[in-house]
Amino acid sequence: MYNIKIASEKIGVTPMTLRAWERRYGLSPSSRSDGGHRLYSNDDINKLLWIKKQMAEKGVPISRAVEMLKVQEENLKVENAVKDKNQTLIDPLFNALTAFKLEQAHSIVDYSFSLYHFGKVFEDLFFPLAVKIGDKWSEGEISIAQEHFATQFLLQRCYKMMDIFPVQSHLPKGIALCPVGEHHHLGLMMFTLFLRRKALGVLYLGPNTPMDGLGELIEEQQIQYAFLSVSGCNNDQPINLFIDDLKKNYPSISVVLGGRGTKSLGVMDGVTVLENTLDSWENWFQKNVIPVEKV
Repeated sequence: MYNIKIASEKIGVTPMTLRAWERRYGLSPSSRSDGGHRLYSNDDINKLLWIKKQMAEKGVPISRAVEMLKVQEENLKVENAVKDKNQTLIDPLFNALTAFKLEQAHSIVDYSFSLYHFGKVFEDLFFPLAVKIGDKWSEGEISIAQEHFATQFLLQRCYKMMDIFPVQSHLPKGIALCPVGEHHHLGLMMFTLFLRRKALGVLYLGPNTPMDGLGELIEEQQIQYAFLSVSGCNNDQPINLFIDDLKKNYPSISVVLGGRGTKSLGVMDGVTVLENTLDSWENWFQKNVIPVEKV
């Protein structure tokens, strides 16, 4: 905590200005000493620095900057509330699926859709649930039957969401597939939904996709991205060959690889490997697709 003198130095304004901001715009410090002196937290200082930046760099009046800050804080509260609520739905949905209670699982998902937008349900319920299913299966905490049942349930719900998100025709097109021998495609479906929510046109080919026939599709649809998922670790050589053939025959295509099996493949030139996190996906999208959109 900082007194008003130190806080004013950190923010770059006078103590008199801080008092005026408090009086006129309600920008009070979060605490006071036993003697009634103002005490500013790091959060208080960051908020005041943000307001000052809007005024100095963007020419925003302080009254407007204060309103903008309040809107940001309210939006953050709503987002956190949604995440907290969906977090309370993850475990019941997981338990329903691993107990093979289909009707209960559908009821939980339908309830989440009644509360939140499709994108929020995907980000805060479907995605973390998919990660949990994969983790619990790999750790031996759920059976193959439970994993298959839960995965098929999520896949069916995701298929229904696929056409909800509109596609922007000016954005690059992609194909999403698992090479021959790869049958676990829930992660690929999650990534495809992420891209579709970003308005990227992605053709979902799914699991166990051979190279035969891809050429015609790639040329006709002017495909620029190939999104591949590798979950297993037993077919490394065929998968490497599949990627090599894809790059050799279609050098203009950017190959993006994800899945649990990528760690066993090693580094491949010209192939982007993404971690199974929304942050990793978002960073890749912002760096690679957004610049294309702005051209």
